[in-house]
Amino acid sequence: GIAIHISDNCSEDGTAEVVREWMEKLSCVFYSCKEKNIGADRNFEAGLRLPQAEYVLLLGDTYRLPEDALEYVLNVLESQAYAAMVTNLSRKRSIGPRAYTDGSELLSDVCSVISCLSCLIYHRDLIAATPFSRYYYFYFIQISILLEYFADKQASVYCAGDLSILGLAAGDLQKTSWVSTPRVSEIGVEKWGNFVFSLPPRYALSAKLKVARNFGLLSLRGITVMRANGFLSADLLKRYRDPFWLALF
Repeated sequence: GIAIHISDNCSEDGTAEVVREWMEKLSCVFYSCKEKNIGADRNFEAGLRLPQAEYVLLLGDTYRLPEDALEYVLNVLESQAYAAMVTNLSRKRSIGPRAYTDGSELLSDVCSVISCLSCLIYHRDLIAATPFSRYYYFYFIQISILLEYFADKQASVYCAGDLSILGLAAGDLQKTSWVSTPRVSEIGVEKWGNFVFSLPPRYALSAKLKVARNFGLLSLRGITVMRANGFLSADLLKRYRDPFWLALF
């Protein structure tokens, strides 16, 4: 009884053929393909707007749900209405299940997890109320729309800290992202910092500072990894002097 909507951003890898095979077997699979690549942010929005369900899980194509995930989620969401639900990511954070009504606490505790789009389940009211275009090109639209809504509404977000979304592990499948490209500093340092400090005043400055410092790249470990991958240079350190200074001190 759960619909699976696939939003294909004009891929050229045979996705359409694979999906059509599954559509012949399962009546719950629906497919939408763009005529041209519209960028990740617009495709996230398109995917969220496709279903008519009360809640929508935005699941990336290199992640999977553990066996008991849907039962867990349904049990929680049928007991009480939430603006959104947040899961863990590969058991990355040690945090128990709880509901948040304070935005700064939510930001401080789980922001590094919900930067992953596959850890987010949205209520349809949140999706309908969101001016998505405001967050195009932030590279973190999936979390921006949640935190903006949470700042303006008397809402509750449930954190399922004991439920982890997992990465796919299949044969020679190679998961790639901006983290492993030369754009890592632009997105993980500049874009992330701009996103965090542009959040509404409801979010405490102390929470913003904590999140900015603790996110993977704005940390000593993140800087070390960038250097090991050959992405750190004197010019880059000069360009991003302020956020790196913030990370170190």
